[in-house]
Order: sequence, then structure tokens, then C-alpha cells
Amino acid sequence: MVPAVYAREVTTRPTLDAVKACAGAFAVSGAPEQVRPHGTGHIHDSFVVSYGNGVAARRLLVQRLNQRVLPNLDAVMDNLARVTEHLRARLQRAGVGDLGRRVLQLVPTRAGQSYLRAADGECYRAFELIEDSVSGELMSGERAAFEAGRAFGDFQLALLDLPAPPLRVTIPGFHDTAARLTALRVAAQNDPCARAADVLRELDEAEAHAPLATLLSAAQAKGALPERIAHNDAKLGNLLFDARSERALCVLDLDTVMPGLWLHDFGDLVRVLACSGAEDARDLDSIQLREPMYAALARGYVEAVGAQLSDSEWELLPVAGAVISFELALRFLTDHLQGDRYFKIAHPSHNLQRARAQLRVLQRLEHGVGDLRALTQALRVQ
Repeated sequence: MVPAVYAREVTTRPTLDAVKACAGAFAVSGAPEQVRPHGTGHIHDSFVVSYGNGVAARRLLVQRLNQRVLPNLDAVMDNLARVTEHLRARLQRAGVGDLGRRVLQLVPTRAGQSYLRAADGECYRAFELIEDSVSGELMSGERAAFEAGRAFGDFQLALLDLPAPPLRVTIPGFHDTAARLTALRVAAQNDPCARAADVLRELDEAEAHAPLATLLSAAQAKGALPERIAHNDAKLGNLLFDARSERALCVLDLDTVMPGLWLHDFGDLVRVLACSGAEDARDLDSIQLREPMYAALARGYVEAVGAQLSDSEWELLPVAGAVISFELALRFLTDHLQGDRYFKIAHPSHNLQRARAQLRVLQRLEHGVGDLRALTQALRVQ
């Protein structure tokens, strides 16, 4: 099934006054005093809102939700509430302190709702701001890679015993790589923005890697890869670190948490950590495989969930990054051809630049897969 997320229309960022007005609807004592933009997310618009004055001011993270990407907000928020309540309960039973910094805390509206639907139809939600933390986007090095692997592994492990019913699917086909490839072919054939002629090389490269589109799904269909709850958007930007200890604190952005494959999460982490260079790197030669980063990431991940991995999951860990890099390249290139309707862009060729960078990541991971296999096998025999 082709994901229904390409119907997104370009929207403008809300004014700070509009956010401030909506922030007053959440169940917090005092009125919102200050609002400032926060983060660089592709989908939602995020703001830090301070209630009251001085050092005692309470701060929330308020988000305007993208309803084009997530049209079923009731499903999203129901999943989020169930997941965070389950994680908090597990941490409490384990005697873990500082719960307010270890798991997201949703702040309801004054009417007791999980999110606000404003008069103009826009929707907002609020979380307690996790203080004294830094975004994973600002972290680097092998220690950060290890922490990321361990944190997302712990997150997956903690949700193995989430009580029934199953979580709801918030974005159908989110990791259906074959459908992503089909969507690219359709976009190239229809060529609504007359851009296909300029990306023939990238289209050829996508076709050359077509077997990757069904690598994981075919194994899943044979029963070799179990379906479990996955984050489905695992990356450093969706992880907070303690500002002092630099240990991973809290997994963020739970909108895509739903049934899926653990390998999709690990592959996404490999995509962003095992190669140098930004996700939208202009200098493609700056993108190089970093085996020590892969080793640190895999070590942290295996420390958390290694005992739960099936034989096939162990076998496919070293290629999961290539699959997700391919999938992201397909998504960026499709969005470029369709007129940049999904991902936020900074310039007209931004999604094409991203697609090219992901294709180079794919090349590096493929070239080094033998070394990645050896590193993974060494972890398995320990």
C-alpha cells in the first residue's frame, strides 16, 4: 500500500501570538508568557512556552501537529498515551527515579483532552519540557552511538509486554519499501513538476537497487522476522541526552510507534551514525563509512536486545542500514518530483540533495558490508 502522506500541502509556520493563544488552553497554572521556536523537525512545528515569570516559570513543549502527515490524530494520541503510561509504569517498578526526564509526560487541555483543536482547525499538543537535556543531534562520537543503540534497544524491549490490544497503525505502509519504490516510479512517469529529466541518474540508481525493496518484507513473509512494536523513526534527533552525564535520557517523537520490524529502527540508526556527513550533505565525498561508530552502535543495541534477536535478525543487522538508506532516498526523490509536499525544505533542490546523500550512504554501506558482518558476528559470539 502506498502511504497516504504525499497529499501534504505546504503550510506556513504559525505566528508566536497564535501559539501563545493556544498554549493557554493547556492545564497549567498561570498564563503563557513567552514563546520561542524549538527544534528543526521535518513534520511538526515545535515551541517552548514559559508559564509565569522568573526562575520558577514552568515550561512546556507545545507542538502544532501536521494533520496532512498524521490525519488520524486520535489514533496517534491514543498510542502515545498507552506507550508513555506503560514505559512510566515499568520505570516505577524498577525503582528508576527522575521519571519526568526519562519518559514523555503529556499535558492535557483544561477540558481533559489529549490535544487541542483550535478554532481555525489547527491542532496542538503539549508535553512537560525535559530540562537540562540536549538533543541527540548535538551529540557525536562512539559514546553517543553506543547510547543511541542502547536507548532504542531498551525502548523496544520495554514494549514487548505492552498489554493488548495492538497499537493502531498511524501511517499505513510507512516502511513498505516496495511501495516507496512504486511511488517513485509513478512520480517519475507523471512528472507533475517537470523535474524527472534532471534526475535520470538517480532514477537509474534506484532501479539498480530494487532488490533491496523486498529484502526485509520477504523475510517477514516467511516468518523469519517477527513483527513487534518499533519506533519506526529512530535517529539521534529523536533522542534526548542528559546535559551533564551525556547519557541517553528519553526517546522522543512517538507518532510512528506501531507494529513493525526492529530492524527498521536499527537500520535507521546505522543510516545516520555509521557514515559521516549530514543527511543533506552537498559534498558527497564527505560521506564515508565509520566502522567504529557502527561497532559502538551495534554494541549498545545488542546489549539491550541481543538475547531477543532471531537468527534472521542477527543475519540482517549489517544490511538493515542499506535498506533504510535506500528507502529514504526513494522518499526524498519522490518528494522532489512531486513538488516537495512532505518534507520541509530550505531551497528548491533540498530533497534532491537529500536523496543524493542517501544514495551515497547506501553505496558506502554496501561496499563495507563484509566488515559490518564481521563486527556483528563478533558481538554475537561474545
